[in-house]
Amino acid sequence: MWMASEAALTMPTPIDSPTETSTADKAGVALSVACGVHCLLTPVLLLALPAVGEAFHNPIIHKLIALGVTGIASYALWRGYRRHGHLLPLIIGSVGVIAVWAALAVPHETHDHDHFHLPLGTIITMAGSALLITGHILNIRNCRAGCCHHHGAA
Repeated sequence: MWMASEAALTMPTPIDSPTETSTADKAGVALSVACGVHCLLTPVLLLALPAVGEAFHNPIIHKLIALGVTGIASYALWRGYRRHGHLLPLIIGSVGVIAVWAALAVPHETHDHDHFHLPLGTIITMAGSALLITGHILNIRNCRAGCCHHHGAA
């Protein structure tokens, strides 16, 4: 019984075209890059344009980006896994999504005006974005390779 369950989890099913999954992964990479750019530009905008910087730094923006990242990553990485059967992109992307959401609970501001440094929340978000980008790129590569893993075959 356990082998059947394992096989059901690891055997890919041909439910997507490679183009559909690849498009979702490319959107995921783009949104993850946008998230990283957002994190890097916020301190600059806070210094240069206080009104725009504050709006850009709004926690609602972080939550909206996290929702978008979660939706695209869930769709693309799960569909890719179902197609090629490799868990690594799904695991890496999932850790990235968790990091992006965890970063929402950590301060993104810094009150040390003597030194320029990235706040912990920003660092966690950047790490999550990097993991998401890596997961999507691995997913794209596995889908393009068209390889299928069949585990649990007796």
